Amino acid sequence: METLEIRKALLSWYDRSKRALPWRGTHDPYEVWVSEVMLQQTRTETVERYYGRFLEKYPNINRLADSSEQDVLKLWEGLGYYRRARALRQGAKEVAAFYGGIIPDSYEGLLKLSGIGEYTAGAIASIAYGEPVPAVDGNAVRVFSRLSGYTDCVDTAQGKRVLQQTAAELLDPLRPGDFNQAVMDLGSGICTPKQPACMECPLRVLCACGDMLRAEQLPQKKEKKKQTIEVWDVLLIRQGNRIAVHQRKEKLLADLWVFPMEKHSGHQPAAEGILTCADAGTAKHVFSHIIWEMHLWCLTVTPEFDLLPQWKLVTVEEMEALPFPSAMRAARTEARKLMANP
Repeated sequence: METLEIRKALLSWYDRSKRALPWRGTHDPYEVWVSEVMLQQTRTETVERYYGRFLEKYPNINRLADSSEQDVLKLWEGLGYYRRARALRQGAKEVAAFYGGIIPDSYEGLLKLSGIGEYTAGAIASIAYGEPVPAVDGNAVRVFSRLSGYTDCVDTAQGKRVLQQTAAELLDPLRPGDFNQAVMDLGSGICTPKQPACMECPLRVLCACGDMLRAEQLPQKKEKKKQTIEVWDVLLIRQGNRIAVHQRKEKLLADLWVFPMEKHSGHQPAAEGILTCADAGTAKHVFSHIIWEMHLWCLTVTPEFDLLPQWKLVTVEEMEALPFPSAMRAARTEARKLMANP
């Protein structure tokens, strides 16, 4: 590949066309870190709504290190992949405890922190510190596999090594942060998974594919496992002026709050102490590997109703202060309606 030509064409395009994003232009490693963690597996438009709010509440690493996990999860509510928020907070605590509040200024040093892998370390090191290291995310994998014509599976150890090396060889050592961000922009806006805009690509004449039909065949990936479907009854249990909630301990959505859930029984919930039971419809939430199909039930119960020990009764105001996952969005809407009726 023509390395110098690729660098020049890509950076010239980036200088003309780079997206105006809230985190663009900053070289503060903490702000770069927050943006990169939020952007993992999340649309840019969504992150734009959260980024400013997060930095307003936690403007520096020490404020985040001193935070409550529940407060961080509440601020993250709706952004998804909550393990990112936990790892970001844990990394901040490590920086405060072991590095005097100063984020490591090298790729190797960043890798020692919780929640920072090769991509995030590369992004922070190159953008904040100007270290000439690549940042290879999903967009970059797609760009470099098409650009180089790499036809083997990209999600094998060998495939990852090859594309990481390709990225390192093409990286502009004088503008590493801009180069990595240019690759991200190219992958998200032009070199897209389907129907890439090859005719608008600044690297078209340098690309091994060169046209949309060939580009859509790359990158090659292993076949994904089929998602499993779980069917649940979600119980919105009102007792007086409070409603039952439950803090999950399972790995999926750990420490977030949900309404009591039971495996779908196929019939209306029935138990001693239920005064009214209304079908509140269905909801669906798709995780990366599981699909939840939920049947919502609004129950009003007597003071004697047998609540399980792990359930907690809260007021509407207390409910709104708790971090709920997006999977509970429809259920929480129905819970508000239930609590609004005397």
